[in-house]
Amino acid sequence: MSEQTVAAQLVALSGETTSPAYITDAGVFTEYVAADDRYLFVYREHGIEAGVVEVTALEDLDRSDWAVRAFALAGQYDRDAYAEVVNVPVDLLVTATPLRETDFPLSVVKVLAVDPDYQSRGIGSELSAIVAAELFKHPPVVTMLWLRDNPANVKIAESYSEFILARFDDYFPDDWQCPDCGLENPCTCSVAMYGWFADGRGLDEEERPVVAEASD
Repeated sequence: MSEQTVAAQLVALSGETTSPAYITDAGVFTEYVAADDRYLFVYREHGIEAGVVEVTALEDLDRSDWAVRAFALAGQYDRDAYAEVVNVPVDLLVTATPLRETDFPLSVVKVLAVDPDYQSRGIGSELSAIVAAELFKHPPVVTMLWLRDNPANVKIAESYSEFILARFDDYFPDDWQCPDCGLENPCTCSVAMYGWFADGRGLDEEERPVVAEASD
């Protein structure tokens, strides 16, 4: 299996699939495992078994007998906590999308990452289905989806919703090291905000989509 701990594998996987600047501290994963309203799901290989499991014990982050091929961070965020993980002012989101102040705490898919060597095997779909089943217990559910050259993440999102709530150009901060744009180049990627509401919000054309600069 792996000689690295689960926590070390998660940091490395994040750096390879998102940005080396995104998650540099394994303590992020500790926080998700320890919190009752946050979730860490991983696709692991363990012995002859493989599949998605939720990591619920802190000691599992120190294991080295799991090979982690994908992971997702998700959970419920109050307004202040959501403001810390989204690169758009929450006031703008509440104004420009069907999102409402009363939706907080909000169910959020923070990140879903699949090892590039294991993509196109259905792992992302399996992982997202399990995450969605948990978050859909507490609607609405939102995520900021990186619009990359590989459209696999878009296909997964659109299996739950056929439209975006908003799109933001030049979303990422200046220190974001983007694998698509080149780690040494400024990132010009856009991000789409997807949302799933239990009351039908977002279905009307006039409610979507908004295209704006992330700093608007």
